[in-house]
Amino acid sequence: MGIYLGKNRPSAPDAEQPHAGGILKIRLPFIHYKWEWPDAIQGAILSVVPMGIIAAMTSVLGIPFEVAITMVIINNFMYLLHTHFGDPSVVGWITPGIPLYLAFLTGFMEGPERLQAMIALQLAVAVIFLFFGVTKLAGRVVTAIPNSIKAGILLGAAFASIIGEFKAEGRVSQFTVSILLGVGLSFFMLFSSSTSELRKRYNFFRFVAQFGIAIPFAISYIVGLVIGEVQMPTISWSITPLAIGEMVRTLSPFNIGFPSFGMFLKAIPLAFAAYIIAFGDVLVANSLLKTCDEKRKDEKVIFEPNRNNIIAGIRNLIQSLMGPFLPLSGPQWAGG
Repeated sequence: MGIYLGKNRPSAPDAEQPHAGGILKIRLPFIHYKWEWPDAIQGAILSVVPMGIIAAMTSVLGIPFEVAITMVIINNFMYLLHTHFGDPSVVGWITPGIPLYLAFLTGFMEGPERLQAMIALQLAVAVIFLFFGVTKLAGRVVTAIPNSIKAGILLGAAFASIIGEFKAEGRVSQFTVSILLGVGLSFFMLFSSSTSELRKRYNFFRFVAQFGIAIPFAISYIVGLVIGEVQMPTISWSITPLAIGEMVRTLSPFNIGFPSFGMFLKAIPLAFAAYIIAFGDVLVANSLLKTCDEKRKDEKVIFEPNRNNIIAGIRNLIQSLMGPFLPLSGPQWAGG
């Protein structure tokens, strides 16, 4: 396996960016890509999004807050496995399936049994991801699916998200102005033809545009506070220590016991459902990055579904053995 630590951009237009490790395409921070303040600030703002699962984990799985936030931090760090191994994805959870996971878990007695059910689900999902990645079936399926079906999956996922937010108990009814303002500003920053002109004419707008959807998020939150739609948070400054030892002691199957065969059988149908949902995200990433690659002739970006599946499988495997993560680990965060 050859090691190349060069930092220079390739001169050939069809060449990938520098990497180490041969076929693994390892990209090391500060060597193959530098520190970028806009990315760091976006990450600091958007890192609060994954914390939204803490309440569900504490209530459904009975996990203490300190353990739950430790699991979120570990989950967030494992996102970097994709970029470090050359997978150009902004990854996240298998989010649309969360109501299904909650319904599945509530069918088990609270305590070790419910935790083992969560372990069985995430282990099954890990095996499915690894199987499709190692056998290279993921790439073949992406290639074999007709464009019409891909379009249906992409539109279906989008409409499902919109309907979920606008239904009677959805969040738009609770935070109408905040959410719609944030959506409108995000659409303007991402898709408006006026945005590119403003970037060319005004340095300030070019600076703001670097932060992507982080600035619309922040503006909508501030407006929500001003009009009383969002409650003023109680802020206290402290450092929450990582509870890795407690997490492994109370959640790892090596300590609380592995799920029974019957529990795995109950989890397998839901695991396949989660993978089908996640595969829609693979199609989103594949289509999106192909479009971007056509526009950005200065850099060759390659999305490999098989590699993406393998890394997602490894993330699910690690989490299921250390402490099962309720929303599971998915191949792409479409919003990001």
